[in-house]
Amino acid sequence: MMSNAWRLRTTLYKKAVTSNDERIFIPAFDTGKTYSSELIAIGISVINSYDNWRYGGYVCQELNLSCFGYLNNNKAFYRSGNLLINNVSILKLNLLSGNSYKLRYFPPTYFADVRIQVWEYQGEKFDLLDEQLKRIESKIEQLY
Repeated sequence: MMSNAWRLRTTLYKKAVTSNDERIFIPAFDTGKTYSSELIAIGISVINSYDNWRYGGYVCQELNLSCFGYLNNNKAFYRSGNLLINNVSILKLNLLSGNSYKLRYFPPTYFADVRIQVWEYQGEKFDLLDEQLKRIESKIEQLY
């Protein structure tokens, strides 16, 4: 995967609000873009973090699937694992029926600030299973 195959799609900065000397946590938010690649990279950075903090929340992939209609809602969600702070995590997401999707970020409630960057893979599509099958078929043909 070439580095020029990744395109920066989103950079957002959010800060917890203080009301009556009480900090209100940063609520989950939509990244504001629609994505279509099954590979994305997400960078989470926190300015006011402690040395023992490791995890920077998670994202949910939001898909519109009209076939569900559960509680009059056509949305389905896929939750990522925990993202690392001050690092970039690469995620392989599921594309169902070629649907595009949105991302919703859920920061930990103790964050005072957070910056999220999302890159989308725009390079050549590849399938490791197909490549392995082609090699096996080639070896079988060589035997005959």
